[in-house]
Amino acid sequence: MVAHLNIPALDPAPGQASTLSRNIVTGLLKDSLGFKGIVFTDALNMKGVAKYFEPGEVDLNACLAGNDVLLYSLDVSKGIALILKAVKDGKIDEGTIDSSVRKILSLKFWAGLDDLQPVELEDLAEDLNSPGSTVLLRKLTAASFTLLKNDGNLLPLKRIDTLRIASLTLGDSRQDIFHERLDDYTLMDHIFLNEKDTYQTMKPGLDRYNLLIVNFAGLSQYASRNFGLQEGYVEIVDQVLLNHPSVIVWNGNPYGLDRFNHADRALSVLVTYQENKYTRDMSAQAIFGGIGVNGRLPVSINDRFPAGIGMTTAGNIRFGYTIPEEVELDGEKLGNGLDSLAAYALREGVAPGLQLLVARDKKVVFHKTYGFHTYDSLEKVREDDLYDFASVTKITSSLPALMRLHDQQKLDIDATLADYIRYFRHGSKKDIPIRRMLSHTGGLQSWIAFWTTTLRKNGKYKCRTLSYDSSARFPVKLTDNLYLFKNYKKKIYRMFRKSPVNPDQGYVYSDLSFYFWPEVVENLAGMDYEQYLKDSIYHILGANTLTYNPNQFYELERIIPTENDTFFRKIQIHGLVHDEGAAMMNGKSGHAGLFGTATDLAKLMQMYLSMGEYGGYRFISRPTLKMFTSYQYANEHVHRGLGFDKPPLKDKEKGMPAKDAGEDSFGHSGYTGTFTWADPETGILFVFMSNRVYPTRQNNKIANLSIRPKMHQLIYDARTD
Repeated sequence: MVAHLNIPALDPAPGQASTLSRNIVTGLLKDSLGFKGIVFTDALNMKGVAKYFEPGEVDLNACLAGNDVLLYSLDVSKGIALILKAVKDGKIDEGTIDSSVRKILSLKFWAGLDDLQPVELEDLAEDLNSPGSTVLLRKLTAASFTLLKNDGNLLPLKRIDTLRIASLTLGDSRQDIFHERLDDYTLMDHIFLNEKDTYQTMKPGLDRYNLLIVNFAGLSQYASRNFGLQEGYVEIVDQVLLNHPSVIVWNGNPYGLDRFNHADRALSVLVTYQENKYTRDMSAQAIFGGIGVNGRLPVSINDRFPAGIGMTTAGNIRFGYTIPEEVELDGEKLGNGLDSLAAYALREGVAPGLQLLVARDKKVVFHKTYGFHTYDSLEKVREDDLYDFASVTKITSSLPALMRLHDQQKLDIDATLADYIRYFRHGSKKDIPIRRMLSHTGGLQSWIAFWTTTLRKNGKYKCRTLSYDSSARFPVKLTDNLYLFKNYKKKIYRMFRKSPVNPDQGYVYSDLSFYFWPEVVENLAGMDYEQYLKDSIYHILGANTLTYNPNQFYELERIIPTENDTFFRKIQIHGLVHDEGAAMMNGKSGHAGLFGTATDLAKLMQMYLSMGEYGGYRFISRPTLKMFTSYQYANEHVHRGLGFDKPPLKDKEKGMPAKDAGEDSFGHSGYTGTFTWADPETGILFVFMSNRVYPTRQNNKIANLSIRPKMHQLIYDARTD
């Protein structure tokens, strides 16, 4: 295809467009370079040629230049008439026309058009847009992104816990994939400019943030008119850039940036060249390091942004979001298989709803919800719903804290619990190494039903246990109408210290030691346990929903309910921890009580899978993570790491995880119907969320039907590498 360029060095005729130049099309392209293929014009209705000739005349000149196919004629009939007359007058050799027609017919024959078959319209869009094509398109899109400015290497954003971010969108007032993707990385507000806004009216609200992501949506349809930028937009953006730390994301013609007087005052300027669902999605990923940027500006915008500039940034420091084929998974097999198993699980009453997330090589490739919060089918499961993690809490609260403290040489896992809590310096637990406790080989009994100690034989509450009213003596809220005695925690400690120890029993999964890790962490870190987790881990990850007692922070509509408790709290559990023991610890325990979304759980698990690093920040050292996630007593036939569950040493077909999960893999399951697993060998990460205990814990179909390991194995079966 020949462009409408004026190149005096190749054709000195004044104002001659290369499309209409015989020197260029025939002399250079065909004769000198020996091109034998079909030559297309660029659109002949474009002003680069159309404004110099009458309709039809430009067609004739294009044919005289040697083009084979003339595109976008302003007057087809007149063009044909003028070309036919030129042939009759001898200005165009008839053989030239025959040559062009012969080439076009040959190409049609090569394409099989001599034996035309009707096009099957069913699934046509899918056939034309194959996964392989989509992967290529995504790679080409990412490769084109150009970072014109990046002060202080701001992008990709690192310590997002220190940032108060808002996106400021001009041109459209609706959220799209750009805003949704930003939300996948961290908490932020989204501000949409409307026609009544001025900078002065907006400034007080903008002052609350220390970073604005200025972006433009829906402007492409107005690109011919000042790139879609109204004068008011330009004035506001210029003021924003002068007065607020900002990032510009420009999804359009790069020349549009020249409309702004102060574009160079932005901390970072990212150009994606076009506006579509891919550039909107992937530009958000580039901001947070889901993908890298290494493009170069092909044209000069102005003196501040000359041709050839472009900064390079690292990718894959946080989750990217793509399709399964990009990480060598069969998307059809994966999607259809998980959909089928999810439908089967819901049909069989495994749980009222499910949520699944699959990632590989730090790319989320599948995230889908199924069913409802409850069996009344009123509230659909959403991706941002919070779940009660149950025993997944062990690896998401206790362990990250203990691993960090081990790295800081504040915790010795071969010491004892008594070394960190004075109360246990006497009694049968004083000599049990922490390593044994964490690997469930310390001789502890499985659990203690602490809640039963509050009841008399007649069913009434004992003195100094529970009260229906809150008071200074009963401050620990279990429900709106049930409060725990202020010193009851001491009784839990006493019951644990007096509980039997059997050092010869071998492996017995036990919750008991995990009740006490929060106090160990508080003693060593010198601050509140939950605040330590949020400040040093969760918020830096961008996993802001990970929390205890979620009803204090979120509407109940966002929290998945669990059991209808008929024996202790006598309520439908919703927004409160399901586990009775954790409830008696004020909702905060090391063995249960943590809530969060599937996305935020995946971030923490990906940090583990990346051996302690995520978002360009190291949380835990590689040796420590490797030690905690490795088998500890395989010689004793124990399939546990330090707190982490591991694949069985024998009979891998039974239980969890998938039979093909590697020996280095690790994870945990939860009593409420949760499960997560990470495999360093294959890069596969799986998150399964459900509330199988709704309305009763007696429903154990999730285990009887092996739903979680079947789904997990299906991911391995979908591999194409």
